[in-house]
Amino acid sequence: MFNIQALEMTLNLKYPGEIAVLMGIITGVAGGIVRDVLTQEKPLLLKRELYAIPLLLGGVVYIFLKSLGVWPAAVFWSGIFSAFLLRLAAIQYKLYFPEVFIYKK
Repeated sequence: MFNIQALEMTLNLKYPGEIAVLMGIITGVAGGIVRDVLTQEKPLLLKRELYAIPLLLGGVVYIFLKSLGVWPAAVFWSGIFSAFLLRLAAIQYKLYFPEVFIYKK
């Protein structure tokens, strides 16, 4: 939800859609890192899990539907649910990035 809220705020400041999607991703990932640090967990961003990609999908869906002139509440919830469903599918079906992209000590 924070992803889409940050995206909306960026669009309200008259920035282009690409910048808004990027700001939404940054906000969502930063919030997740803060959550993981406070709970003393290894941040999901440093694991193989799909984390930022669902945020990207949610942002793109939001921008696309908004450009079509769809009802604003439907655009908002479609962005949230598309990101949520991809993240849920990644957890359910164990979709991960290849280990090549993961930093190891």
